[in-house]
Amino acid sequence: MKKDKTYRFIEGCMYNYPANMTQMSELKERLKTLMSVRGHNYEAHIPNVTSDPVSNIAGNKIETERKIRELENYTRPVSKLHHALKYEYRTANQMLKLLELKYFRQEKPREVQEKMHISQATYWRRTQELMRLAKKYFGAD
Repeated sequence: MKKDKTYRFIEGCMYNYPANMTQMSELKERLKTLMSVRGHNYEAHIPNVTSDPVSNIAGNKIETERKIRELENYTRPVSKLHHALKYEYRTANQMLKLLELKYFRQEKPREVQEKMHISQATYWRRTQELMRLAKKYFGAD
């Protein structure tokens, strides 16, 4: 399989999945804080700066929601792929293990091959199979 832009994008989403999930969780916590009126000091005033605290909060809320939606676009297909490999595809045990070891834990190919007890050729075949399947979840097939 040729590594085109779509392939690299999907692979990047899979490599960045753990970090993106962590960032999304942090942003959701931030959004909860922004939604809480008690979490803000409306009395704060910075001299010579005209500021509307409600507008600032609304702007922060909108930007945080935008970032969450963007991260969801990157993580949702990977989550669905992971779930499908775990629960729907009975023969996908090796691809699930490959997804977790190679992309989520970012282990080196040799380490993955040793842990999975597979040859280098099988490793690359499973990687190609995984990417073909991942393309379906990203709507790129």
